[in-house]
Amino acid sequence: MTAEESAQFIRRAGTSASAELIEQLSDEVRSLAIDFVKRPPYAVFEPIAKLRREVFSILDSHVRPEYLSDLYLLAGQLTGLLAHASADLGQPLIADAHARTAWMCADLAGHNPLRAYVRWIQSNIAYWSGDYSRAAETAQAGQRYSSAGSSKLRLASQEARSWAALGDAQQVTRALQVAQSARDNLPARPTEAGVFWFNPGKAAYYAAEAWLALGSQANARRALIDAAEASALLTAEDDPCPELVAAAHLDLVSAHLALEEVEAVFDQLPQVLDLPAERRTVPVVERVNKIGRGLEGDRFDSSVTAADLRERIALFMAYPATRELEG
Repeated sequence: MTAEESAQFIRRAGTSASAELIEQLSDEVRSLAIDFVKRPPYAVFEPIAKLRREVFSILDSHVRPEYLSDLYLLAGQLTGLLAHASADLGQPLIADAHARTAWMCADLAGHNPLRAYVRWIQSNIAYWSGDYSRAAETAQAGQRYSSAGSSKLRLASQEARSWAALGDAQQVTRALQVAQSARDNLPARPTEAGVFWFNPGKAAYYAAEAWLALGSQANARRALIDAAEASALLTAEDDPCPELVAAAHLDLVSAHLALEEVEAVFDQLPQVLDLPAERRTVPVVERVNKIGRGLEGDRFDSSVTAADLRERIALFMAYPATRELEG
């Protein structure tokens, strides 16, 4: 409480922007970016929106020119987080609107890492909306802004799974090679806070998803290796993000299903179906739905376990994170 009082005093004292105010706001954005991977999307949405309103209000006042770039960067980062959360909560139109505003702010700030992050968000929105061509092209275009850090890994990984959804194996292979090169050159420690850092575990499950989308037993075995690595890396983190761990584990289950390793599917899928409702984002729900479709067909008609899992999947699908918004 006392820390919050101090932060509020800096805001009140700085009727116009100051170095102290910029530093305070930057720390708060960093904290929200870290919270983004620790808390459910709907839980972080309002604090992000509240802080963005403050930043917009400051920008609407008479700001000294030397602080404009910093304020546009903060506004863009916060708006990007809103776009990201909106997409995770199944609101693509709202996410698109936020993303366009975030892009404008990134452009005014002249900040390439934010440009790259926004292009990934826009590609991700297109991907989960089924517009795979636009997703691939946007991810590819974003890479011109991603020469360092994890931005190149994020966009190349996104591009690979987008091409995979289109069935273009050659482009998938090329994009995954770019992603691997970016991963090999990552610094030992994250250089960006929270969700702004794209970690190797997430890249590994993107690769697994790409191989799965291409089909074939050989690609399923590749997916199994990448998904197992993703699950291990993400679970080993100090404070694992439940949604990311679940997504990696679901790719692992999907690989087992593609390889007709039914016992492994029956053994591993129930762990994911216990994920709390507030953590069931659109990417997680879509993966579960795909596995549910895979458990249909003649070979599962007589399986009591498969029937039980289909019932649990139906219940899982009935309570996504978006219901929290409806409440």
